[in-house]
Amino acid sequence: MSESRFGVRIDYPLCSRQGGECPDYLGRNGYAKCIGLWLSNYSGIVRLWPINSRGDTGSCLIEIPVEAIPVVIDALIKIASDERA
Repeated sequence: MSESRFGVRIDYPLCSRQGGECPDYLGRNGYAKCIGLWLSNYSGIVRLWPINSRGDTGSCLIEIPVEAIPVVIDALIKIASDERA
């Protein structure tokens, strides 16, 4: 993870640069490899962009209101621990 005054970059472990399997994201130009996420907070909205295999942010964006972050985190933890996933 790396931080700047503009946001936080999270690189997925064992992804493309290290020869591992990367998840995909669907952007305006179709599917692309996602090696991490770029996160920022703008006026109470947390924004998440995929980072593509070139290290750039992809043409895709998810916005989450700051107030909803705890609910989203709880849901992610629940999904991650679900053996059916």
